[in-house]
Amino acid sequence: MNMTLAILEIYPTLNPLQDFIIGYDYESAGYVIREWYVEDVTEPTLEELNSAWLSYLKREKINNLNTDCDSTIVKGFVSPSTQFEFEFESHDQNNLSQQAIVLMNDITIPSISWKTKNQGIQTLTREQFFGIIKESEAHKRYNIGKYWQLKAQVESATTEEAINEINW
Repeated sequence: MNMTLAILEIYPTLNPLQDFIIGYDYESAGYVIREWYVEDVTEPTLEELNSAWLSYLKREKINNLNTDCDSTIVKGFVSPSTQFEFEFESHDQNNLSQQAIVLMNDITIPSISWKTKNQGIQTLTREQFFGIIKESEAHKRYNIGKYWQLKAQVESATTEEAINEINW
């Protein structure tokens, strides 16, 4: 446990070295609160510190999983129907949505040209394009679902080791 971070999880406004000092205790072979200078704030118990440390680890792990999820989504996807690889940064997602609106509003457009990562610019039929939109949404939903499952595992974890074992 990082005792300083655990204390700051409980009391985020405290200032290490000014409000408390952590030191190594050779008898217990662990870190302890050596000095507590804050008179109007109760020094946390070891049980409170352990709980705060787990809360900190859970929050950090969930933040990291969220970042990993977002990174995976924006890396792009391969269309199962065409085998074309598509970029999927937020501007690409916006462009897909905008093009879908254009196609829905003008049914006379038979095809569109679209840039792929692996095959350059390709001509796609309306049906192919709408299929790719569905596949892009499946890509996004799959990764969001994975994030939700991993987040639930983190939230139910009861030890530091269990939290550390959860990875994207």
